[in-house]
Amino acid sequence: MKTSLAEQLVADFWERVGYQEGFPRQLEQSIMVTVPVHVVKVHGCLNTSFIRDRLRRRGIALPTPWKERKMHGCLVAFKDDAAIFVDGTLSPDDWRVIIAHEFGHYLADFEYPRRRALRYLGNSIAEVLDGDRPPSQNEIFAAVLTNVQVGVFVHYMDRSENSRMLVREVEDTASIVGAELLAPCQAVFEAMARQKVEAQPKTITKLLEAFFGLPSDYAEWHAERLARVLRRHRSFCQVLGI
Repeated sequence: MKTSLAEQLVADFWERVGYQEGFPRQLEQSIMVTVPVHVVKVHGCLNTSFIRDRLRRRGIALPTPWKERKMHGCLVAFKDDAAIFVDGTLSPDDWRVIIAHEFGHYLADFEYPRRRALRYLGNSIAEVLDGDRPPSQNEIFAAVLTNVQVGVFVHYMDRSENSRMLVREVEDTASIVGAELLAPCQAVFEAMARQKVEAQPKTITKLLEAFFGLPSDYAEWHAERLARVLRRHRSFCQVLGI
């Protein structure tokens, strides 16, 4: 389900962009000209204190009971505006991975449920999603019937024991969406077929590094995932739909 949702969200994003970037993909410009998301490279210390202070300066009063920790990237989304903060001291390849992951959060955890809520419950539910008022009893009942979540969006920065399973779920989804943005399964399989690359994690990793420009650690993770997908199919022909 995560993979099919990721493919759906990414396909919808590129449709809005109007074209698909070549490889290796940069994403930053395509994101900022298509959706209300700003990419901000922080060349100081990117940590929870920085995010808390940034929210406070924007007049956003949200509960932030987070333990202090450093971060490579972070998404903050509020009402119709969002920002992806990236550690500016990292390499450009690492930036791309972090931007893709955090944008995966935006697509899967913020925009997608917001769109569903507006579609099923009407435009007035935006006031609830933005925290301007609590939901009415009728809205709560309708949300249950349509399996729509109502309430203010909360970014999953809490790493306490109580939130560990939920955080793992949303992080996994964001990682898969990010991978689909940078190196889509279908594009990788087609490249493997053209270059006669064996369906083994090591050989897939080399392809992801050379053709899709992924850093080694991320390429290894994505290659392991793609190898598992291939093991569930009997041949490349099935994967390619031939």
